[in-house]
Amino acid sequence: REDMKKIMGEASTDHAEDQKEVDRARDAFETCEIPTGQISGAASAIESHESTHTECRTQEQTLYNTQNDTCEFAKAASTNVKAPVCPDPLPHNASLQEMKQHVNEVRAYLQEAGQLNQSLAETKAACEGAKEQHAEQVRKCKQLQSAYEMAFCSYHQLLTDSCSMYAKCYASKVTEQAEIHAA
Repeated sequence: REDMKKIMGEASTDHAEDQKEVDRARDAFETCEIPTGQISGAASAIESHESTHTECRTQEQTLYNTQNDTCEFAKAASTNVKAPVCPDPLPHNASLQEMKQHVNEVRAYLQEAGQLNQSLAETKAACEGAKEQHAEQVRKCKQLQSAYEMAFCSYHQLLTDSCSMYAKCYASKVTEQAEIHAA
């Protein structure tokens, strides 16, 4: 009976020592962490940058189409201009009534020519404005693309560094365990 108690005591002591070793090994390996929070945050940042960049490029395409349409309209308007007809010169011996009529024709001509010039200036200004809007959108999209690419590179570097650090930590813990078991 005493022998049995002694055997049970030794077994209990051995088990407690083994459990401590298992717990210590578990704790040692748990120190090999992967920064999952950082990785998730970086992945979210990439998705956000990608979405913003895609929206920007869609707007850029819309502005490009608007620019083309507006400038084509301006080109067609200036190419297909039907200029107002200038009144014939007034004869030197014209009557007062003919002079009044001529003055009215010149006024009508000037008004029509002024309206045409204003219309052409407005279509040209619309074309220039559309070009400026598109160019600004291109600049904005290039900046967003750079931010997206930088976020992706940072994410890649974070993954690479995390995997490398984990592999080194894990290898060192395996070596420590092997040395403990060898002893």
